[in-house]
Amino acid sequence: MAAHKLGVHPGREAHGLEVPASAVSQLARQIVRADRTGRLEMRGMDPKRADLIVAGAVLADVVLRTVGAKRIQACTWALREGLLLEYIRRHARGIEESARIADVRRRSVVRLVRRFGGTASHSEQVAKTSLRLFDQLKARLGLRSETREWLEYAALLHDVGHLIDHDEHHRHSHYLIVNSELFGFRRDEVEAIGQIALHHHRKGMPKPDDAGGEPLPAEVWRQVRGAAAILRLAEGLDRSHYAAVKDLRVVPRSGRIAIELATQNDAALELWEARRRTELLEKLLGAEVAVRVAARKAAVKKRGRR
Repeated sequence: MAAHKLGVHPGREAHGLEVPASAVSQLARQIVRADRTGRLEMRGMDPKRADLIVAGAVLADVVLRTVGAKRIQACTWALREGLLLEYIRRHARGIEESARIADVRRRSVVRLVRRFGGTASHSEQVAKTSLRLFDQLKARLGLRSETREWLEYAALLHDVGHLIDHDEHHRHSHYLIVNSELFGFRRDEVEAIGQIALHHHRKGMPKPDDAGGEPLPAEVWRQVRGAAAILRLAEGLDRSHYAAVKDLRVVPRSGRIAIELATQNDAALELWEARRRTELLEKLLGAEVAVRVAARKAAVKKRGRR
């Protein structure tokens, strides 16, 4: 309306249109003095705004005077768009994760790790090692394909209990897992993930009556045992938190199973801790489990030349 008063045609799109603040002030006085009929006759007047335009014009004039503005520029965006921009700014990380991690189950786990401040690099290394062990031992342990996902998520979440306390943190991890929002999972799956994280710190065979959670079907509980045994060993294989174990290979031998490690840097601490954590896996496999560093290819070639 102010542009029309100045003889400037605003065109079909008002966005970006500028007028002097003095033009708005002059227009406001004219609007206040005019009756409804007079306002409707003004160029640029929206009939739906004919009544509210009086308060709007006065408000615009007061705001421009208060902030000392010289000009005013029209913007077709309003409060709604501002709220959206503010939400995007405050939740940028979560929005980026939603675009990057399409699977709602994995996204829920990743957000839970971040929320409770778990050590991401350690948890990811333990998850990677757990999956390598799972893929090579699943047939011997009678593990199902869905257990692989439970194991990976339990590995990623196994240390979140440190947020509450270091001692008994595995119990706290179970509590946080089963009482947090993990979208896309059945209730028994959430409990299974929590039980795997809980029992991987125990030497003895996990039993349903000491689970400390909701009862699980016998077959699910069998999966929990196998996954907990794998996670127990996998965490030992990152005892230093320096990802010293790059890869591993399970080699069955007569009456025993060898786990040969491909390492980087010094993995003495990992070897020591892993050898202390094989008992549960040995019970389930019915065989001795030996953990050792695989012979390096260079050393093998050198001995061959001799």
